Amino acid sequence: MKMYYVNSFPDGRGEYKVHEEGCPKLAGFLSREFLNLSTSPEAAIKKAQKLHPGAKPCSCCVKRYFGLRKIINGEFISNLFGFVRTF
Repeated sequence: MKMYYVNSFPDGRGEYKVHEEGCPKLAGFLSREFLNLSTSPEAAIKKAQKLHPGAKPCSCCVKRYFGLRKIINGEFISNLFGFVRTF
């Protein structure tokens, strides 16, 4: 399980980012809000969006989870099998 946080203040683009513990882009202790302890970031992102509408996953840490999930859920696998069948 990982801890998830959201920045207390928007970044230069006016966006609030959701991070997991250990992210190099995670704001300092006084500039972040604890969201939850979870095995996946979905609940953290939903909670962050209630606190800060439009909050988004960090491109460095949380978005990796969603990319991996696409692979596991079969998008990559089905595309790969489609490619293999052409030979």
